[in-house]
Amino acid sequence: MTDLFEKQIDEILEQSNANLTNSNDTSRKPNRGSRAESGKLFPIPAIKTSPSRILVSGIVCILAWLVLRGIESNLVPGLGYLGLILLIFSYGMFIHRGGSRNKLRWRGRPVDYSPHKSWWQRFRD
Repeated sequence: MTDLFEKQIDEILEQSNANLTNSNDTSRKPNRGSRAESGKLFPIPAIKTSPSRILVSGIVCILAWLVLRGIESNLVPGLGYLGLILLIFSYGMFIHRGGSRNKLRWRGRPVDYSPHKSWWQRFRD
């Protein structure tokens, strides 16, 4: 009985060795997907930004303009205008989004400071 198992194991090993020698190295590379599967040749990742980051970049542009305004160049006034545009844009984004979206949480639950509950009701709950 053990001879039969050994013969079967030897046959399986010989077949697997034959398959390994016949296969190309390219078949071992992971499949990255074709262009038709991904939909785009060069996918562009979405950039998430906040109004505070745009505000800081506008302030940096204005500070760079203040430092470099003594240099005779056509690009230096552009820094000031770019900073001003970024400041206005970030202010508009802040108004449009309605401020901060982060809610105060404690142990995974949002903290609600509703004014309709008295201290006694909060203590009982």
